[in-house]
Amino acid sequence: MVTLTATANNKVYNAGVAAVGQLRLSGLFAGDTLAVTSDAPIFADANVGSAKTVTFSGLALSGNGNTLSNYTLGSIGSTVTTTANITPAPLVLSNLAATTKVYDGTTAAVLNLGTGTLSGVLGSDVVKFNSTGLTAVYNNKNVGTGKSLSVTAAPSVLFGADAGNYSLVGLGNFTGAITPKAVSVLASATSKTYNGAVQTQDAAVSSGLFAGDAITISNAQATGFNAGTYASSIAVAGVDVGNYAFTISNANLLINPKPVSVLATATSKTYNGSVQTQDPALITGLIPGDSVTVNNAQATGVTFGTYASNISVAGANIGNYVFMIKNANLVIKPSITIADSEQLLKVSGFDQHADYITFKMPVLEFVPIFLGVSNVELEDKTLKVLE
Repeated sequence: MVTLTATANNKVYNAGVAAVGQLRLSGLFAGDTLAVTSDAPIFADANVGSAKTVTFSGLALSGNGNTLSNYTLGSIGSTVTTTANITPAPLVLSNLAATTKVYDGTTAAVLNLGTGTLSGVLGSDVVKFNSTGLTAVYNNKNVGTGKSLSVTAAPSVLFGADAGNYSLVGLGNFTGAITPKAVSVLASATSKTYNGAVQTQDAAVSSGLFAGDAITISNAQATGFNAGTYASSIAVAGVDVGNYAFTISNANLLINPKPVSVLATATSKTYNGSVQTQDPALITGLIPGDSVTVNNAQATGVTFGTYASNISVAGANIGNYVFMIKNANLVIKPSITIADSEQLLKVSGFDQHADYITFKMPVLEFVPIFLGVSNVELEDKTLKVLE
């Protein structure tokens, strides 16, 4: 009786049970030659597994008739088994795309469940892939189309009745797109009043930028010194500017003229033979050091009468103010005294070239007519013209 040893080769899953194996005889006497034949070896089933049974059936010895008659398979019979492995067949996943996303400052990607192709599935085998078992990231965070993805597959990515017979060994070219994020940069319309210093527009408002991105917003705040309108001129720059779609709204800094009042002082004086001046005007609101000159704010006069101020302003900085001007009068009244015991009346101030005009008492009858006033009285030898 001879000894028969069977071996089988490991194979990659191919949806069939066919095996490749070898049979080797031992125990022959020196010089004897025999062979053993069998049907094609087969695995117990086609599925992936380790140490799977491989069966050689229809065993028979063959050789020289004299020699063949000296040997038998004995208890081996017509069947022998061995074991071998069936390893998973490789699959390649390709044409997978990511859902287009709006820029979010990261490389994270979400795969589109409706895309992707598995290559290598055999015959009628049922194998699918689960996109939730795939993790994808972009090669960088920046906006673009046709961007490459790096995809990692979890062991559970494949499913289906025959999924256990396959392994995902290849990931093809995956792409996706990142679109710009909408960002608004709004300058603040600002109104201020001239104050003699440089003034700045209120801060602009921006929304939607991600912290850490290299974005510089310039000229978002206009500045000005003099009264007038100053426009912002917003500009954006930086490495990450292409990742945003900017909506820019400029606005103005309005510096309004400062209100200033120039009020002449109504002044009443009595003739004294000299030039007399209206009391000083009241000026409020000017910034110290500004080049503004107020002219003709004080009227002057010598003789009896009414003299009006005629205020005007000039200077390099008058455009920074809005002037509220109110003129007023200097009134010079005549000087009326009783000259002597004859009760002659001296009225001075009607003509700067005459010392006085005399009237014979009683004066209360005609002085009001001469002076053009409605009421006079005599007090301590002085005629008073009442207001």
